[in-house]
Amino acid sequence: MSLIKTLLLLLAFLYFGIGTALYFFQRSFIYFPTLPMEFSGLSNVYRDHGDIRLQGHVANAEQSQLILYFGGNAEQIGSSLQELALHFPQYSVAGFHYRGYAGSNGEPSEQALISDALFLYEQMAKEYEKVVVMGRSLGSGVATQLASKRKVDALVLVTPFDSITAVAGKVYWFYPISWMITERYNSLAVANSITAPTLLLMAADDSVITADHSEKLLSGFTNGVATAVTIANSGHNSIADNSDYFVELKNFLR
Repeated sequence: MSLIKTLLLLLAFLYFGIGTALYFFQRSFIYFPTLPMEFSGLSNVYRDHGDIRLQGHVANAEQSQLILYFGGNAEQIGSSLQELALHFPQYSVAGFHYRGYAGSNGEPSEQALISDALFLYEQMAKEYEKVVVMGRSLGSGVATQLASKRKVDALVLVTPFDSITAVAGKVYWFYPISWMITERYNSLAVANSITAPTLLLMAADDSVITADHSEKLLSGFTNGVATAVTIANSGHNSIADNSDYFVELKNFLR
């Protein structure tokens, strides 16, 4: 009995210890800041949001249409912007590093990233006749919140989720995640307020954001607003390597 009690106490200690670490360090599981890099064909741009300086990149700056891109949690957005600029020369393509990423200062959080996205939209949208907002993975949560609060011409969500709470709840099913998590990015809750034509691009072999999360998000849109396409032979991080990815993007934006 003494051995059983000891084992139970040890298990309880581990359970509460790991749970405490998950709660207090949850942002380190969500945000993976990148280091500064230079990318050919892209110009560096800066926007000051209060005392926060956000660094970004822009290509094809002279165009009258804009793709405003929000990247994944550890994504070097410059690479994605280069590809978008190559495939969409009729668009200006811009993206900014999240707080704490690359050349942007500050600390990332859901509230901060959404606030920055709204600020960037207000700063840039007035310069263009058409604005397409695009978000990948974590960026899909930012882009969805932006599109629910501002009028955009089109919305593209790549490997999107319904909420981080739901994604984390499946992984850490043995914890009361809905009580613990503070970075929720609840895209499902605001999907029905979006009126812009929306495309969801899903990876057939996505083991990070599984299909049920993207399909749940799709169900939250008003009928006729959103469509979903699954890119075959692609994973969460490789979806853009499949040529069908840009074919579907071009068909949608056309």
